[in-house]
Amino acid sequence: MTRPEYVPDDAVDITDYGAVSNPDDPADGSYSTNRQAIIDAGNAAGRSGNIYVPEGTYFFGEDDSNSWIVMGAHTAAGLSFYGDGPGKSVLGMTEHCPESAIGTMFRYNPDEYDTETHTATWKGLKLEGNAQNLGNKIQHGVGSLAIISQSGNSELTLQLDTVYIHDTYSAAVKHREGDLRADYCTFERVGIEITNDTYESSDRSESVDHCLIPQPDSDKSCIVDHCEFVNASGNAIDAGGDGTIETYSCWGSGLGVGWYKVQDCKKYVIENTYMEPNTQALEDLLVNDWFIGHRGPFYSVQGDTDVVPIVETNHVKCVSTTLQSVLLYNQSNAESNDAEWRGDMIAFHDSANGNRDAAIRTKGNDLRNTDINRISVHDSDVSQIFDVTGDGAIESLTHENSGTIGSTEDVTIQNSEQGGDPLQPDVPSRDEVGVDAVSDAEETDEDTEEDTTDSPLFDDWTPQWASDSDDWSVVSGDQFAGGNALAFEHDGETRTRYAFSCDNVGAPADVEVLDKFRVPAFTADESLGFHARVNLRSSSSSAGENGYWIEVESPENSFRLAKYTDGSLTTLGRFGTPEEDTFYYRRFRAEGNELKAKVWKASENEPSEWDIVTTDSDHADGWVGLGSFDTGLVETDVFSVATDGGTASHLNSDTAPKVAWQSPNNGETVSGTISLEIDAEGQEDDDSPTVEYRIDDGTWQTASYNTDTGYYEDTWDTTGTADGDRTLEAKATDSAGNSTNTSITVTVDNSLSVETIGVENVTDASTTLVGDVTGFGGADGATCYFEWREQGTETWNTVGEQTRSSLGEFSADLTGLEAGTSYEFQAVVETADRATGSIRSFDTGTDGTSLSIDRFALTDKSNPSWSWYEVDWAASDVDGELDTVVSELRYNGNTVTAESTNVSGETASFTHEVRVQGDVDEIRLSVNDTSNDYISESKQI
Repeated sequence: MTRPEYVPDDAVDITDYGAVSNPDDPADGSYSTNRQAIIDAGNAAGRSGNIYVPEGTYFFGEDDSNSWIVMGAHTAAGLSFYGDGPGKSVLGMTEHCPESAIGTMFRYNPDEYDTETHTATWKGLKLEGNAQNLGNKIQHGVGSLAIISQSGNSELTLQLDTVYIHDTYSAAVKHREGDLRADYCTFERVGIEITNDTYESSDRSESVDHCLIPQPDSDKSCIVDHCEFVNASGNAIDAGGDGTIETYSCWGSGLGVGWYKVQDCKKYVIENTYMEPNTQALEDLLVNDWFIGHRGPFYSVQGDTDVVPIVETNHVKCVSTTLQSVLLYNQSNAESNDAEWRGDMIAFHDSANGNRDAAIRTKGNDLRNTDINRISVHDSDVSQIFDVTGDGAIESLTHENSGTIGSTEDVTIQNSEQGGDPLQPDVPSRDEVGVDAVSDAEETDEDTEEDTTDSPLFDDWTPQWASDSDDWSVVSGDQFAGGNALAFEHDGETRTRYAFSCDNVGAPADVEVLDKFRVPAFTADESLGFHARVNLRSSSSSAGENGYWIEVESPENSFRLAKYTDGSLTTLGRFGTPEEDTFYYRRFRAEGNELKAKVWKASENEPSEWDIVTTDSDHADGWVGLGSFDTGLVETDVFSVATDGGTASHLNSDTAPKVAWQSPNNGETVSGTISLEIDAEGQEDDDSPTVEYRIDDGTWQTASYNTDTGYYEDTWDTTGTADGDRTLEAKATDSAGNSTNTSITVTVDNSLSVETIGVENVTDASTTLVGDVTGFGGADGATCYFEWREQGTETWNTVGEQTRSSLGEFSADLTGLEAGTSYEFQAVVETADRATGSIRSFDTGTDGTSLSIDRFALTDKSNPSWSWYEVDWAASDVDGELDTVVSELRYNGNTVTAESTNVSGETASFTHEVRVQGDVDEIRLSVNDTSNDYISESKQI
């Protein structure tokens, strides 16, 4: 996969050091492997080096005391991290770490950055704190922080760009010294904390621009500096130290609160900000010594005795606050701790949810030298607008439905107007903030952008999420039931969430979709895929996409049922084996909290059972449509929808006949002359349908109905067909001309062949010989046996003669052997012809054994992507001639991957780590010596 252009060329890939995507966060210890892989990659990158996190989800942690990764202790100092994008590359805190583990994910070590300048960049990543899945562990600090820069790092610049930090407990980022930059980031649930009581330099710089905090139900304070605020609750900003905080742009709306808690600062600038709190969440917050949960978005506390704190607000709008919109508060009530509040175009508006005190208030200190150009207070349920002391001037006040002006002491209001429209400050819009916004470097010329909201082809469909109308078109062909199909194909390489909603369906809760589709070609890279989605109950939220879908997930060799919740992906189940360039029907149903799905080939009858049934309550309703994550071509031939508990109907479902193969079975290996049996039933009338079949794309041949079996039958002499995979297609046609097709694939093998596998359980007087019949040469069966002799003799002996009608392994016990003697043998198969396997040898032991397997233990490390096993073995040879030990993963009698080790002497032991992407049903351990003796043992899995 091509790295994004912003990733440095020298960035070290964590997967090169053993990191494995584990999106389900399994409790198999892979999180410890990922932690070590990140540390090893960091050390390989070196001081101020770069780390690359490719697309995938990498949960990490440790089983004992430390779950964090420390730049300057575990790894080289000053590391930067880059991913493929916040929706693709995820580093997550495992929920399986113990309560004793420390929960910070990444820490820049103290005193590593006090004399040497470093810029640590984080770009294109999601950091998953996983706090809400950690239960009481968060009381011990687990999952509390994503990134922390501790005291002693005055020369460190921490730079975040398009980073999504989700579900941390106390803060997303905690910054104590050095400079901070954050651009187009989303901090969900909590935000940034900037604290340092001893930092006094006036040139310290923090800049947080176009960032977003979207969490409606957090019970923690959002300790955030310089940010957008959406759906958060609690303290937004805690800025410690009295350095100058730079200006920034930010925005917030929805159910959240945007709070600024300003502590010990000379000057604090709040600019270009919109805030709308979750009033209920604020009411529920705990009252403590440092903040009261429902005071208001601007909150200035306790300036130093030698410092006059200044809060400057420009182009700020507060909506639906509770109690004060602005509170300047000296907790210690010291007279010398004065505050000066001033600004330009400040609007407090629409606080109907209970701003039950003054809109602007001082407590324990004076509001002095006030310099306000314009202020607007509208629709606010306050008894008075002002409750302040001090002096100064307000140039213009506009107010309506907001109580009396109240107490202003010596603050002069030069122009006061009852009524009029509220001010409309120039604040950023919702789509200009967070990781989903387009950064300056990626913005396109507005004059060249096309309007993609309407398409003349699809009056009843609307592009959703990342799609525009150019991604969708109509294609024609005889292969489609109606002669046409809806095609998706994105012109470009950007893999993301494309979707297309069917508008005339609306946004139903109980809904079922039946569609017929195909993916002409899967993505060549086996690590990619995710095609052909059908979406239910879908929508967009402030943090991303929502809804359920089924897709073709080619890397997993399966269909997948999954969901997005605020842009976060969860797999609900996998089933089946998709094939490219094959039409499938798919039925997907949501009813209440129950989700059901099944997929079958369009050439076959619909199965009566669902492939997957599960429950989930994240999404209650939403639009219905199609989509894809990969950019490759998907064709949808039929799209049928039923709502309110109805069943989506097939095209011609009431009239088309049914047809299915009874024999042979799909995937079967055949040879010689075989029987063909087809099950068919007409639907249109009482007449029996005409049933035909063909091999590959050959001539259609008619099958005859057998009243005894109830099947349509014929015979096939496979010897007239070349060996290899062949397609058998059956078709049933009724008297009205309605027809249904179905097909299977079989493997023709008419060669006569056998393999000599080896020996098992060798003693001083006996052993077991093992062979494998791999072809009957067109016959229905064959005679199999072994030939054996003492080495150096000419005459073969036979043992284990048996008749077989199916291919596969066979064996025979050989007894009466001489101890300490060398023998050789070969497997034999006979029909009219004869075939033999290779000659192999073995030695009988002198004291009861020769070769032996002393330990054969398995550890299953499999995950949804890999069949993965550790094979712990020990072997011995009394002759001291050990040579090779092999661990094989096998499936359907075939070896799919293997690991081998060269050994010597009398004993050996080791652990093989063997893995493959695909299914496994057997693990075989084999031992050879230098005399070519052989012993093996298998375990079924």
